[in-house]
Amino acid sequence: MATALSGWTKPEPLVEPMRILVVQPTGDRMGHYGIYTVKLCQALGKLGHSVTLCTNRIYPERYIREPLAFAVHEVAGGLLSFDQYEQQIAGFTPYYWWGHFKVSFQVTSEAMKLCRSQGFDVVYMTDVEFLMAALLVRRYRAAVPPVVIEVSAANFTFATYPGALPKKVYKVMQREIFRRTLGREIQAISILGEWHRERLRRQLRLSRDFMIAVIPDGAGDADNPIDRRDAREKLGIAYGGPILLFFGMLRRDKGIEGLIDAASRVPADDWQMLISGFPVD
Repeated sequence: MATALSGWTKPEPLVEPMRILVVQPTGDRMGHYGIYTVKLCQALGKLGHSVTLCTNRIYPERYIREPLAFAVHEVAGGLLSFDQYEQQIAGFTPYYWWGHFKVSFQVTSEAMKLCRSQGFDVVYMTDVEFLMAALLVRRYRAAVPPVVIEVSAANFTFATYPGALPKKVYKVMQREIFRRTLGREIQAISILGEWHRERLRRQLRLSRDFMIAVIPDGAGDADNPIDRRDAREKLGIAYGGPILLFFGMLRRDKGIEGLIDAASRVPADDWQMLISGFPVD
């Protein structure tokens, strides 16, 4: 267990302080996972709450330059790094998915045991595999406080989930098990955008009184913004005209094909499109 760093003085709480357990199975995964989780925990800690982050492995110093306002619990001492599985995502994909389920199960199991021993007021789950979340909150229901789970995509139907037939079938099975915990062991859903709300209500067949909270994905300004010309020079971009940037993981469900098709319909002009990101599919 890594405790909060010294030198941090908590302000007067704006609301009644709570003991919050944040569960993030893949804190070192490529993408937004680490930065979103660290900044969320830091913000909650600075509001006066006692926050513990249960994760596989994470590097808070990469994302914030101030003393930690929360505690970090790395399962198995940080030996569950997701990097070994992520290296195979574009190669031997069964190994990647094995790691995805394995790490999610181990970290979430440890989190449920922490609930039993430390008495948290609420659990916030982010990026937890939904089937794992459903099975484990049911198993430990006697010890688990109210759970809020983040859902980043409204794709719980056969038609909306991208991928091959086996993945689509699994998604439907996952949905049926997951939704039976909603309103029981899982008390609320957190989403990043307003448009998810009605889609999730339909897909998960949720009642109007079930809480779905929109919490936008925040971002911070760079400490030292780089001049546009200097930035292009650092990236080796000789072109000086307008650039349309797509930045993120290159996955089928990101709609890159749609972006390229739309760009091809724009009249030829003095502009370019730059696609930058890790190739997943």
